[in-house]
Amino acid sequence: MIKGKALLFSVVINLILLSYLIIDYIYINFDLISNLLFKGIKSHQSDVVQLSLFILLISILLIFKKSMLFIKKLILGNFILISFYIWYLQIRNINVDDQFHIYKYFGLNDINLINVFILVSIEISFFTWSFLSYKTNLSDWNVYTPKKGDLFPLLKILIFYFFIIIYYSILT
Repeated sequence: MIKGKALLFSVVINLILLSYLIIDYIYINFDLISNLLFKGIKSHQSDVVQLSLFILLISILLIFKKSMLFIKKLILGNFILISFYIWYLQIRNINVDDQFHIYKYFGLNDINLINVFILVSIEISFFTWSFLSYKTNLSDWNVYTPKKGDLFPLLKILIFYFFIIIYYSILT
């Protein structure tokens, strides 16, 4: 059983990480829109205060079940839009350079894989958050250590995205 300071630390770290990943992923979408549709407009990365406020806002929204489900749908819709933008970039032979925010993830040369890896990290963090906040876990401040059966959805997520990564690797 996880309780006390260990639970508080894991909840706060996971919530901040998940909120940051969501905000960064949405920013990638807005950056792609502004660079593809409005070439003259250069969007800038928000400063630390704005980023902190957005993280706080998303963190608060993730606490409530209805808004958490809305955010989940927003993330999946964002993934589809970014996939369409990447498809458009590849059809038009537009090079992704430092004017695009997604360029900072260019340890990889395939932006499809970058898109999938960001989504995988959000999914894993979201799964962890869902496990921690399930039913009354947070209000009781007791989270039981996961059993083998609790980890099967995580295994399914990893297998699903593993095959997507293989698909994109073969595709390029």
